[in-house]
Order: sequence, then structure tokens, then C-alpha cells
Amino acid sequence: MGLDSAATGAWLADGVDAQRLYEQALLGYARAKGQRYLDTILLFEAMGGTWRDWVASVHR
Repeated sequence: MGLDSAATGAWLADGVDAQRLYEQALLGYARAKGQRYLDTILLFEAMGGTWRDWVASVHR
């Protein structure tokens, strides 16, 4: 027993919607991760140093 065209269309639309939501979640994660790194750099600079100073102190 095959699917009718309306059921097939709905099934495909659900798959496309799920893929879109997944891609939006990945993009949101990447943006949040980038913002976290930027915030860390700004914190080090606000404390009177630079992120390069911190990296140098970690690798001593």
C-alpha cells in the first residue's frame, strides 16, 4: 500500500522543517561559542592585559 501524494508531501515537509531547525540550532551554537570567546578576550583586556598575555602565561 503506497502513500498518497498529500501524505508524501506532508512527510517531505516535515523532513525539510526538521533539517531547517537543526541547521538553525547549529548556527545558534556557533554564534554562542564565538560570543563566548569574544567575551573572554574582552574580560582579559578589561583586567589590564591582552589575551596574548594570558596565552603566553599558560604556555610557560
